[in-house]
Amino acid sequence: VLLAGGLAYGADPRLAEVVTTVQGAGDGVITSSSRRVGLSSELPEPGPFLRDSLGPLPAALPPAESVALENGDEVYVRAAPDFRELRRVQVVGEVLTPGTYVLQRMDERLSSVLARAGGLTSQAFPEGFRLIRDSITVGVDLLSVLASPGGRGDPVLADGDRLVVPVSDATVLVRGAVEFDTRVVYRPGMGLGDAISAAGGTRPGAEKSRISVEYANGSRSTVKRFLGLTYSTPDVRPGSTVFVPTRPESSAGFDWNSALTRILAVTSTMATLIIAIHR
Repeated sequence: VLLAGGLAYGADPRLAEVVTTVQGAGDGVITSSSRRVGLSSELPEPGPFLRDSLGPLPAALPPAESVALENGDEVYVRAAPDFRELRRVQVVGEVLTPGTYVLQRMDERLSSVLARAGGLTSQAFPEGFRLIRDSITVGVDLLSVLASPGGRGDPVLADGDRLVVPVSDATVLVRGAVEFDTRVVYRPGMGLGDAISAAGGTRPGAEKSRISVEYANGSRSTVKRFLGLTYSTPDVRPGSTVFVPTRPESSAGFDWNSALTRILAVTSTMATLIIAIHR
């Protein structure tokens, strides 16, 4: 243990496990045996001393000094029972005291850490809050969390989480297959078509059936279509990004959506002509 640099913080200083390879009896099968041995109380412990709080070992446990290691043996020092490393989260942006916070409980929630950070500033944009875990944004409705702390939508935090509270953003970004990428000021009642019109409209080749909106908190929504007809479009909110994709140059298979759209357009035109003739 000393040659390995001594005990690490949080290790059980009382015992170790020694694993020895054993050759099977004549059948060529290799197995292993393990035995627990008591470590010397003179081994130094880093950090808080755990030995006294963990209790005594069984009297029959052989001391490490009496166990001779053999070639190929493996020695394992386990973590102390119930030991937990400190878990940290980072709070950035529009809170009164941003910084790194150590989670106080295994089940500490988002609302608790934000309260410890002093709450949101007057410039905060809660609709744009992002919880980033393992470089992936987790969609969280912060307004609901603040309204009902500890509720179902209030997530339990994990080590390494990053909580980002942005400043208020009253604009909408429109990009992709539009005449020009632009950022427009959001106004109440603004729809998807209004935002795209502010960018000069769509360009030829735009894939209108796959237009999407990414909201400030990282969640997304797309245009909903059935049989070539649009029946639902995403809301546009402050801080969101509207993206109009370009249709692939060579699409595999038959484009039923485009065909049905053309058929419906032709049918509507013919019905209009027939009505006009019979008047």
